[in-house]
Amino acid sequence: MGKIVLNKIQEKTKENFVKKLASGEYKTKEHKCLCGENKSLKIGNLDRYGLPLNTVMCLNCGLVRSDPYYDDKTLKSFYEIEYRSLYTGAQSANESFFEDQIALGKRIIEYLERELDLSLDGKKVFEVGCGAGGILKAFKLENCDVYGCDYGEEYLKRGRQEGIKLVEGDSTNLKQFGKADLIILNHVLEHFLNSEEELSLIGSLLAKDGLLYVSVPGLLSHRKSYGSLKWYLQNAHVYSFYLSSLEYLMNKVGFRKVCGNEKIRSVFVKDNNVQPTRTSFVKKILIFIFLKLSYLL
Repeated sequence: MGKIVLNKIQEKTKENFVKKLASGEYKTKEHKCLCGENKSLKIGNLDRYGLPLNTVMCLNCGLVRSDPYYDDKTLKSFYEIEYRSLYTGAQSANESFFEDQIALGKRIIEYLERELDLSLDGKKVFEVGCGAGGILKAFKLENCDVYGCDYGEEYLKRGRQEGIKLVEGDSTNLKQFGKADLIILNHVLEHFLNSEEELSLIGSLLAKDGLLYVSVPGLLSHRKSYGSLKWYLQNAHVYSFYLSSLEYLMNKVGFRKVCGNEKIRSVFVKDNNVQPTRTSFVKKILIFIFLKLSYLL
């Protein structure tokens, strides 16, 4: 990907966001690791847009997080006002955005069918953080019963034009549609401030033997997709994951990995007997050195 070149909409959005931080309208607070420990190694201090973002790795469990991070009020306002404009350079979903989502949905379907030998015909599918609903459109074409939720009414309108049931808000708004055979979290988990709480809620929406598909930008594969770590880090990301750190988090809230890779594409099922396994100290240090060098170079 390389260095990000912002268009006029993005430049203006960034300027407004920085002003709000400087004035105190937008606030940050200490963000301790999910494991409860607070000893960390610093990786970087800016995101790919040049926004202040302190990125650290927990020495105890190996999770990479942003600390400090925005408070709940700031995050809500950011996603309602600045997020789409900053990250896409547009205030509504254009046709290419929707078509890109459909293509991504097809790739997710191919992954699930290849890794799990799964038939999707007639399955009920939820997507949390659905954007314009293009991923769900791909599943609808496979005869799935699809539902999605997200913030940003202008983006949701595009999917509704395709007859997709999309609601504004978080995953609690999907309860009305019953239990899902498959829930999709595509580049969403890294945005959750209260990830354990959110994942527990999402787990309650799964049917018995239901599957949770989780895709996040893989830390250990970032050079292939982004080049330097400087162009990977994003102020909208509370956490960044490699596969074993993702598995640690998922285990903590009662999910067991079925399959996954460092890209990261993965599938989990509910299993209350699973025990979390932390990344070894040696592996954590090696990963930290790799990330630090990538950020500096």
